[in-house]
Order: sequence, then structure tokens, then C-alpha cells
Amino acid sequence: MKNHSAKSSDELRREVAALRARLDEYEQRERNELPGVDDAFLQVVPDYLFRFDANGVCRDFWLPAGGSLHLNADEVLGASIHDIFDSDQCDSIMSAIHGVLTDGRVQILAEPSLFTGGSGLYVLRVAAYHDGDVLAVARDLTCQASVNQKIDSGNVDVWGMVESLSVPLLIARVSDGKVLYANRDLARLLLMELVQVYKEDATQIYVDTEELNAQIGRARRDKRGFQGEFRLRRRNGAVFTVLQSGRIVSFDGEEAVLATFIDISDRKLAQDHVLNQKILLQAIFDAVPDGMVVTDPRRRIIMCNPALTTMFGYVLEDLLGMTTKMLYKHREDYEVLGRRQKGDKEARFLSPRELTYRRKNGASFVGETVSSAFHDPEGKRLGYLMVIRDITDRKLAEEELRTAKEAAEAASRAKTEFLANMSHEIRTPLNGIIGFAEVLSLESRDEETRSYADIILNSGNRLLTTLNQVLDLAKLESDRQDVFPEPFDLREKIHNVATGLQALALENDLYVRLQLSDSPIMVNLDLRLVESILNNLISNAIKFTEQGGVTVEGNVISTAHGPRALLIVEDTGIGMSAEFLQQLFEPFSQESQGRNRNFEGTGLGLAITRRFVNIMGGSIDVQSAPGEGSRFRVELPVDDTVAIPTDDGITTPASPSLPPPSSADKARVLVIDDLAENAQYIATVLREHCVIDTASNSKDALALAAEGRYDLILMDINLGKSELDGVELLRKMREGGLSGQTPAIAITAYAMPDDEKKFLEEGFQHYLPKPFAPVELLAAVTAVLADAGDARHS
Repeated sequence: MKNHSAKSSDELRREVAALRARLDEYEQRERNELPGVDDAFLQVVPDYLFRFDANGVCRDFWLPAGGSLHLNADEVLGASIHDIFDSDQCDSIMSAIHGVLTDGRVQILAEPSLFTGGSGLYVLRVAAYHDGDVLAVARDLTCQASVNQKIDSGNVDVWGMVESLSVPLLIARVSDGKVLYANRDLARLLLMELVQVYKEDATQIYVDTEELNAQIGRARRDKRGFQGEFRLRRRNGAVFTVLQSGRIVSFDGEEAVLATFIDISDRKLAQDHVLNQKILLQAIFDAVPDGMVVTDPRRRIIMCNPALTTMFGYVLEDLLGMTTKMLYKHREDYEVLGRRQKGDKEARFLSPRELTYRRKNGASFVGETVSSAFHDPEGKRLGYLMVIRDITDRKLAEEELRTAKEAAEAASRAKTEFLANMSHEIRTPLNGIIGFAEVLSLESRDEETRSYADIILNSGNRLLTTLNQVLDLAKLESDRQDVFPEPFDLREKIHNVATGLQALALENDLYVRLQLSDSPIMVNLDLRLVESILNNLISNAIKFTEQGGVTVEGNVISTAHGPRALLIVEDTGIGMSAEFLQQLFEPFSQESQGRNRNFEGTGLGLAITRRFVNIMGGSIDVQSAPGEGSRFRVELPVDDTVAIPTDDGITTPASPSLPPPSSADKARVLVIDDLAENAQYIATVLREHCVIDTASNSKDALALAAEGRYDLILMDINLGKSELDGVELLRKMREGGLSGQTPAIAITAYAMPDDEKKFLEEGFQHYLPKPFAPVELLAAVTAVLADAGDARHS
């Protein structure tokens, strides 16, 4: 002990004697003033306890049993801090005392050689007590420092080996969790400084303290180590998972837990991911409505989903370990699929097949089966996955659909046949009605007779128009409307159609004005469809106009889609309401309906017109208002590749003509028709130009063809009760000697979409559908005879 006073030894002895005299009273009084501190507590406290006043004089102290410092009451009680602690530390201690007394906060000092004449590492904590005194607690860290020193110096091989393992290691006292040893790897794992680890209570780094205590308790009881996954908490608060291995050891004579740690956070995340994936796959496997079965390479069932057991009526236990053979109705299905699976060396997926399966109750059903093999990473086949979809309902639906389709096709055929028959039966008499009406109108000199003939002619043409519209609509609705584009000048076609309808307009005191482009409008469209569009729009405009007239425009305009041909038909007629405009292009639509409708017609013209425009790639719209007339606008594609004719003038086609009656070489024509009125009509039209023979049946026709030389055959197709139709008869006639160079025209009431093509393929040179006008007959005969003459002279 160092003595800093200048007193004599006698004076010191007297002061010590006085101190001893007051010791018993002082200790008893002071200990009574230490609330909650008794001898039992002081006997287990491993620290040095001191009570100092504000001047640093020791008023009380406690030395732990086994303490390394050789201090006694005589030397400490009443002594100054300068007598107890190393002089280098006294200023720090006094500063700590003053700090505690000033703001009440605990002061901590950690210094080597804290005590006079001592060595080692101590931690001194100073806290406020009462009545201006402070309590100082000194903890001996010498042993721990010694361990660390040994580890740092490498003098102890075992610790060197521990450090070299780079494994986080912790030794903590069992009784209170005090850290007795920790290595740098543990500090790095916890994101702490090593000195911070020593200051921690070991249990504070654990999240699952209850499980930790339970395992330590079992390890103490069973004298064995323990291992488990624990969640630790880093300094930043992050929680992670470690695999901890531990056992109970004796460390410097104290019972301690020695634990090593392996960070398995990444592995845990991976395991959780795999688990989540497994849970997801299992959920999918269980939820899929199709039956799924997994087999080994020998096709024994190792798992299946609920949908499969429901599908077959089994419980899971019935299926596990059994081969899939029990699922098939036909053994060959099982064997064929097995051969495909075994023979599939490269691909792992077999395309769907429809197989017949058998339920537990014996009922069979059709299943669409997909099979896939699965392998280990080395490519060894581990088994098969089969997915079975019960398609019984689908097969029934397909059968019902097939039956319905067949019924619909039969109905469509019946409809087509009905329309063909109806067309034939109506056209045949119309041919005589319209034909003779026109002949009478042209040849009669009696005004009244001509007027009657005109009435018959107009009525017949109206009936023919209605028939053609119904057939056109039927072709459009069945998508059988063929388009045959050909190059022509649209401007000329507009002029010809409008000119032809001017007579109808004049009858009602209406005008038809044309405003056409100065240059040709070349298009490559279906001429027949364009004529129908022009006829419908212009005739409709005339029909629904009572005063004024119709203006028809034709030109070429530029659009976003390139140049387009523009057709406008505008009238000054009755107009249409906004409500009716919304259904204007629907079939059978007229604004005035029922018995009180004001205008005749089927209401099909505009519906057909729009569809004809659409199938040729054009567009149509209308503007109208009641009492203000209507304006139809049609755009059609133009074709720049079509050659522009050299003559820009619009010409009206010349009427066809045959050689005049005075010609010495009249063409000989054989007319074959089972109806006398039709044969008579043809003969009447051609009598001035041709020598006509007629036959009403195949027998007479064959005889005439064998006896005489004819320049042209006009053949009806349906010859009524004759055993041959026109196609067969023509073939027989050529076999009987009729020259193959003799042309034949099919004059028939068959006028369905494919009829013309069919008859031309059967050997006819021309096709003329009934009813036809005299000018049409003359044109057809003229063209065919001219072609035949050219062929003979070539």
C-alpha cells in the first residue's frame, strides 16, 4: 500500500485504533442502510464492492471469496482511493465519482492494473448510492483476458486449432449466460466487435430462448451433446438461422456451454423455397380436374391425385402398388401405350391419345391420355406421369354436333335443291311469258296489243327480279357467291345502266343526270355484281322519287388506302328516317310495311347491294332525311394495271345481228326443248336468220342429229319425261355422229351458282339461263356461230 500522508507512526496508530473502535457500530449501521443487501447475497457476488464518499474515501467494502487481491478491512476502511487503486487510475476514478454525483449516470472503466500492487484486467462500474455516496463494483476479467491472450499469442495449441477452423465458437456460463470465450468468427457472424460480444449476455443473441434452455437442460441431464436449428439476432436486429452444435463443458472450473455455429440462412431460404414449390406442386396436383397418376418404370402406381380416384371410383389404397393395367378396358391399349413409353428413348412427351378405360363399377369411358417420362440428373428413367382427361361428354357432344352438322347439311342440300327446283319451275314459264311479251311488244302494230304486251313484260320482269334477288341472297348467306373479276371501264358501265333506266324515269316525269369523269375509270371487278349494284341503286332512287329526279356521279378519288372509284347516286325522293337508316341494309327491310306500304318490292335490293360491295372490297354508306331525298355513296377499288382504252368516248354496245333473211346460207339450228312454247319462242326470234328444226325428246333429237348437218344446237337441260337429260343427250348425239365442232348452247332454267361452270365443262360452248330476252338470245347465237366459223377457217 502506498501512504501519501506526512503523519508520524504514532499518530497513524492512534487513528487506526479509533477507526477500529467505531468499526462494529459503523458496519452494523451501514449494513442496515443497504436495503436488499444481506450476507447471503454478498457471499455469491463474484465482484469487489466499495462505497465511497464524494472525496473518494472508502466507507464500506466487500471482498469476494477467492479473490486475487490481498486486501483487508484495516487497510481499506477509511482509506482514500489513492491508497487502494493504482495512482494512474485515480484521476479517472474520481472523475467517474464526480460524474455520477453530477448527472446520476453509471460510469464504466475498463483498465489493466486497476489496483495498487495488482495486475490483470478489471471492469469498474460506479453508480450513485445515497447521501452523496457512490457504489463501485470491480469485476475481475483476468481469467478471460488470460484466455484471450493465450489465443492471441498462439501458446495453446487447442485454441489455435479452434481459431484455425474458422468456425464461430462461444463458451458461456450456464448459470447466468456470461460469455467466457468468443472467437472472431462469432463476432463477424453477429456483425459485432469482439469486445461487444464479451459484454453481452449470451442468451440475448437468441430468439428462441425457451428451446435453447430446454436443450441445455436435456444436455445437462443426459450428459450428451445437442444440435438444432436456432434463430439468432445480429447487432442490427436482423434475424437469421444457424445450425448449432453444443455440449456441457467445464471451463476454468465453471459449468459452461460450448457451442459452434453454421450459418444456414441461404440453405434455409432454399429449403423454404423448395418446400414452397413442393407445397405449390402438391396443391396443383391435388387441384387439377384431370386424373394424374405417377408410376415407376414398371408402371406400378406410386401416387395419384384425387381427381383420378374419383374418375375411376377407387380409393387411394386400392391403387397404390398396382400396375395401370387395371385401369384399361382393353389390354391392347395398355400394351400399345407401354410400347410407346419404352420405345421413347429421346423425347419425354407422348402426344395425346384417346384410350378406353374401365371404372371400378365396370363402366367404360373414353379418356384423352398424355404420358411423359421423368428421369434423374444422370438420365436414368425413374417412371412415368400420365394425365387422363375424361372426354365422354365431349365425345357425346361431338357426336351430337356431327349429327346436327349432317342434319344441317341435309337441310342445306334440301334448301339448295328446293331453290334450284323453284328457280327452274319459275324461270321455265317466265321464259315464254317474257319472251312472247317482248316479241308482241316489238312486232305488234296494234297499240292496245302492245300495251298489254308491255304490261305482261313488266310484270314478268318484276317477278324475275324478285326471283334473282332471292337466289342472290341465298347464295350470299351460304357463302357460295363466287366473284369473277374482269377489267372494264366503270364510267362506261355507269353510263349504259343509267341510260337503260332512263325510260323508267321518263314514265314518271323524272330526270336522270350523269356527272362522270372525263377519263376512263378502270377497275378489275365482277361485272355482273357491279351491274347489280348500279341497277339496284338507280332503280331504287327512281322508285322512291315522286318529283325531281336522280343524279349519278362517277369519279376517282384519293384515300388513305390509295385511289378508289367513287359512285354517288342522289335523288330528290321521299327520304328515310334516322331510325330506319339503322336497319336499311338488313334483308326484307322497307320503311313502309304491311298492307299499307306505299312501294312494291321485297326489301332485298339494298341488302344484296351492300354484300356485293363488301365482297369486292368496297364500302357503302347513305345520308338521308324524310322529305329531303337520299344520297348513296359507294367506294370500289381501282386497278392501275388495267389498260386504259384508247378511245375515251362512251359508246353504247351495238345490238347483235345475224345474217339478213336474204342470205343464201342461213345457219341450221336444232332446238331441243320439251316445252313447245319455249321452242316456239326461240324459233320466232331466230326465224328470220336461221333454219330451225325442233325436237321435244331425246329420241327425236338423236334421229335429227344423225340425219342432218346442223351449225348449232340449242339444248334444254331438263327434258321432262325423256330418259336422258340435256348433258347426256349431247354426249349421245356426238357419239352418234354429231361433229365435235358443232357448237351447243345450254338454254336452261338451271341458274344456280355453279351451273354455268358445270355445263361448260360438260361440252357446251355457251350458257344462256332462262328467261332471256330476244336480244340476249340473238347475242349468244351470233357469238357462238362467229367463234365456230373462225375455228373452221383457222
